[in-house]
Amino acid sequence: MNSRWFNVAVVLLWLASMTWLVTAKILPSFAVGSPPDHHDMFCAEGQVLGYQVRWSDEPVGWAVVHGKRLVQGGSQIDSRLHFNRLPLRQIIPEGILDLFALKDAIPGEIRLDGRHEVTFHSSGRLQRFHSIVTLAPNVSTIQVEGFVAGDAIMLTIRSAGATYHTQRPLPENIMVSNGLMPQPQMPGLWKGRKWTVEMYSPLLPRTNPVQILQAEVVGRDHITWSGQLENAWLVVYRGDPGDGVGREGKERVWLWVRDDGMVLKHKIALLDGTLAFVRLPPGQESELDRIVQRQASNDCDCVELETDSETP
Repeated sequence: MNSRWFNVAVVLLWLASMTWLVTAKILPSFAVGSPPDHHDMFCAEGQVLGYQVRWSDEPVGWAVVHGKRLVQGGSQIDSRLHFNRLPLRQIIPEGILDLFALKDAIPGEIRLDGRHEVTFHSSGRLQRFHSIVTLAPNVSTIQVEGFVAGDAIMLTIRSAGATYHTQRPLPENIMVSNGLMPQPQMPGLWKGRKWTVEMYSPLLPRTNPVQILQAEVVGRDHITWSGQLENAWLVVYRGDPGDGVGREGKERVWLWVRDDGMVLKHKIALLDGTLAFVRLPPGQESELDRIVQRQASNDCDCVELETDSETP
């Protein structure tokens, strides 16, 4: 295996496709309606969220999220995302594989474990973040660190003895959510409710690091969750017709939300597949968290859980 290209491919995948550093902001001048309270996008203090992760409806891993208040003010979200098998070749575009001759340099599937720590100011503005991605044995760990300095994000990526520094613009007064982990609550929905959000990534072109998405509650949709049939609200996010990025008007994100506001499932379109986070019932969330904490105390980097047989 060509470890250099393998690390490059995974960094690009982790930062671009997974968009763990994605921020959302309400657009007062363009909004066609008010969105649900943005405070609900954060994991509450002391709350533990657990998810089964699926690729194209097949279980491939799990995720755990912790939220806490900081003594000095602000908040911190710690998350852990583990893929038992991540279909790497299905996620990286075919053109990229051909352009850089990566087809023989990367495996079809990999095991991947990511730990993320994101710190916010009391106003909700991003302050700093730190991510560590652990791959298969004998493959270098990838670390991504960043902090906000004025109107810019200072990024540092380290892997295989190499270090890369870059600076990316950060729009002013933008609210931050962890794009990799779905928001736990979205209350106050009704059919036809619409709003507009901005999606920001430091990896987009410097001249246009923001994409606009149109959100709409399209109606009810049945979903089986925790063994019961739920008549959930279906929220769809589409690309803005005027963004000119080739995905105008296409459905990008789907949320299934219970009447009490709990987000049961969050699905994201990635190339020809979808990545979905299915919320675990409270008992399974607690059990997953206990197993992860116990394994972490034993210095085990990659926790193996039988997610394949447990379908919420």
